Amino acid sequence: MIELTHIGEALIAEMLNSSVKVRELFCIEKGDMVAVPEIPLVKCGQYGFDVSHKINVGLLIHDSRKCLPIEAKLGADRLDRESFDKRFLRPCVSAREEKRITGSMTAILDRKIPVSADEKIQVVYKENSYALTQEWVLVVREKVLASWVSNGRPSLSPNCRIIAMENIVSVYGDAAAFNALVSKVISGDYHRQWFS
Repeated sequence: MIELTHIGEALIAEMLNSSVKVRELFCIEKGDMVAVPEIPLVKCGQYGFDVSHKINVGLLIHDSRKCLPIEAKLGADRLDRESFDKRFLRPCVSAREEKRITGSMTAILDRKIPVSADEKIQVVYKENSYALTQEWVLVVREKVLASWVSNGRPSLSPNCRIIAMENIVSVYGDAAAFNALVSKVISGDYHRQWFS
């Protein structure tokens, strides 16, 4: 069975692309924009990134050439404050000989990086460069967020805004609208995609 953790990023991108209300929930500014899943980080000053460093969803604002990064942690296990800090918020390091930054994507977005926090992190989409905003969004399940309210929030910077996935879904529409969206996201010719 397909789990939310398997397609959550694609669902978030589709909801952002098809609903003004969902965009308003996330948005830092108005303008022509598109949400794209799995956008790779390109550079930060003199440093590059591993090919595995991809933003779960990048909300690309074309007019200002900014990208609001969205990271989704949609599971329920090992997301308590202590585990989250240990798994996702350890400071990044630089591999000087390769001039690249290594570490978790969450730590990169939270600017726990070995360069000035003012240094721009760049992504490229369709040959256009976008600068990541300092602000970023973390999407978690409602029960994870409730546990953080009760037991303490991970040591995320004030630049991180946390939104519950259930809140996004309720802004998007009713159960029928959401189920139709899931059907759209998972429909496809898997034989052609995987074996051709």
